[in-house]
This record gives sequence, structure tokens and C-alpha cells, in this order.
Amino acid sequence: MSVELISVLVAMVAIGVALSGLILATNRGLRQDMARMENRLDGRIDALARRIDALESRFDEFQSQMDRRIASVRERIAHLEGLLKGLQETIVRRSTAG
Repeated sequence: MSVELISVLVAMVAIGVALSGLILATNRGLRQDMARMENRLDGRIDALARRIDALESRFDEFQSQMDRRIASVRERIAHLEGLLKGLQETIVRRSTAG
């Protein structure tokens, strides 16, 4: 082999080693960036999950309050219906008696 061929081969090997080093360093940097991003996203997801849990709790409390209020209104309406039925019977008796 000639000296020129050997020098070209050495240059090609050196370029290959340099490129593989560059690729490995870039890969490591990307992995570190992805790990940091994953940690940030995990934190944000956990915070959102806590907020959703708090909203669900507030909604459940609101729903139970509304259920109690609706039950109260039903009772009051039933009472009024009873009073109206009694009033109607009284009016009908008076009109048939008179």
C-alpha cells in the first residue's frame, strides 16, 4: 500500500471516530433533555391531577347540596299540594252546600 492510500484510510477512520463521538454526545444531550422534560411534565400532570381531584370533590359537595335543596323543595311542594287539595275540597263543599 502506498503512503497516500494509508493517509486517506487514516483520515477516513479519524472522520468516522469524530462523527461517532459527535453522534454519541448529541444522543446523550438529547436523552438528558428528554429526561428533564419528562420530569417537568410529570410534575405538571401531578399538579393537574390534584386540581382535578379538588374540582371533583367540590362538584360532589355541590351535587349533595343540590340534592338536599331539591328534596327540601319537593317536601314543601308536597305540603302546598296538600293545602291546595284541602282548600279545593272546602270550596267544593261550600259551593254544593249553598
